[in-house]
Amino acid sequence: MRLAYEAREKKRRDALFLASAEKRAEERAEERGEKRGEKRGEKRGEKRGEKRGEKRGEKRGIKKGLSQAAREMKRSGMAIERIQQFTGLSRAEIKNL
Repeated sequence: MRLAYEAREKKRRDALFLASAEKRAEERAEERGEKRGEKRGEKRGEKRGEKRGEKRGEKRGIKKGLSQAAREMKRSGMAIERIQQFTGLSRAEIKNL
């Protein structure tokens, strides 16, 4: 009778241990998956941000270059209409240079 009780208890403890071990393994796997997902998301976000920044920088650089060219054209006495034609800047933008 005692042996039967001990066998049942051992079986119960083993089942509890396995259940808790499985739960811990699932939790660890879930954590690892979340970390991987976060890293992937960060990389994608950084790439997108870099691309957007590059595009904005290019636009600003082009605009700045056109403004500098227009400023020099204006200083040299070129007509505003001609400056508009070459740079694509508005009359107001050219006057404010």
